[in-house]
Amino acid sequence: MLNKNQFLQMLKEELKGLPEEEVQEILGDYQEHFDIGLSEGRSEKDIAMALGNPRVIAKELKANYFVNQANESFTLSHFFQALMATIGLGFFNLLFVLGPVLGLFGIIMGIGASGIALVFTGFYVLVMGVIHIQQLLLAIFLSLSFISAGLIITLLVYEGTRWLLKLIVRYLKWNLNIITNRRVQHENR
Repeated sequence: MLNKNQFLQMLKEELKGLPEEEVQEILGDYQEHFDIGLSEGRSEKDIAMALGNPRVIAKELKANYFVNQANESFTLSHFFQALMATIGLGFFNLLFVLGPVLGLFGIIMGIGASGIALVFTGFYVLVMGVIHIQQLLLAIFLSLSFISAGLIITLLVYEGTRWLLKLIVRYLKWNLNIITNRRVQHENR
């Protein structure tokens, strides 16, 4: 059983990695929970028990913060912070978040590799056409076709990846909402 100071100290320790102003705002909110509970005649230990485990709360708050960061100002850094924080919430997230993400990245990498391979094939066909001069016109046509198709596929993969990463952030947010709601329902029983 934790008292108020132990609860807030543990929460503060677990919130490392967040900006200081964010940590102070969160600690202020939880301080307020204690103040309200104490004014209602509840003990610090009862309030701490009702709030839940500070480690779990901190993991959820960090995941929520990083997912919101990735949603508001998308960068690869924000994306990977959100992904890792969400995966860190539990074993099932390892399966239901990391599994689909790795599968989608595998598909993207395969399609991207085929686009790059088409570009190199186009250059190879052009070189072979120059070596075998009697087929030069055909080689130039095939070469341009392969290179164009490869560049189009590569550009589509690039744009598709950006869109997909933003979609994954929305999935992380949805997943986090489910976890948070489940914890709150469990604690309110």
